[in-house]
Amino acid sequence: MAINFPSTPTINQTVVVGASTYTWDGQRWIVSISAGATGATGITGEVGATGIQGNIGLTGATGITGDTGAVGSTGATGIQGNIGLTGATGITGNIGPVGATGATGITGATGPQGSPGGATGATGVTGSLGSTGATGAGANIAIESLNVLTAATGVVSHDYTLGGLWLHTSVAANFTANFTNVPTTNNSVINFTLLIFQGGSPYYPSAIQIEGVAQTINWADNAAPTPNSGKKEIVSFSLIRSSGAWTVIGSFSTYG
Repeated sequence: MAINFPSTPTINQTVVVGASTYTWDGQRWIVSISAGATGATGITGEVGATGIQGNIGLTGATGITGDTGAVGSTGATGIQGNIGLTGATGITGNIGPVGATGATGITGATGPQGSPGGATGATGVTGSLGSTGATGAGANIAIESLNVLTAATGVVSHDYTLGGLWLHTSVAANFTANFTNVPTTNNSVINFTLLIFQGGSPYYPSAIQIEGVAQTINWADNAAPTPNSGKKEIVSFSLIRSSGAWTVIGSFSTYG
């Protein structure tokens, strides 16, 4: 049978002929055949009866247990080897001889006896403040009298029998401190301390004498001090006597 297709079909245009459907894909007709209608479901047959279960067979008899094998005999114990001989104890070494006791060191020479205490000071002359002169200084002075000098200038005497502590007020100029009645026992040190209450123009003992003989002052740091106005300053001299000669050490401190 001839099929009458359109002369100018459009894409996906269909033509049905019987059970066949033709679809235009733009170049040709594609045919698909429709399936026929599903037939009616047949009648399900009856399920057959379950057969009779057969009898369970008899359980077979348990087999006979085999005999236990015999236990093997224990092997004989081996012969114990001989214990080796104990080695001989070594000979104890001789104790070394005790070292000889060192000789007792030589006793050092007894040091020179210290210088006797200073001579008993003479009764002090009534000073400007009316104080009684102090008793002469011993080798160690626990308390010292303070000797006061005013307006020092030129050569100013400082008598050791009156003590080693001197206060200077209203000092007029740099002065020479002359230390008198100083013990000359060798290997001894005699100390003098001069307290200076400075005014507007400060001064200090720039030179010293011992019994009127000029001495070189070995100042601390090898430099003569610079006094300061309005301060409290302490000048200390240590007179060292050795081999019949004097060495003088000077130090200077400022306070206030």
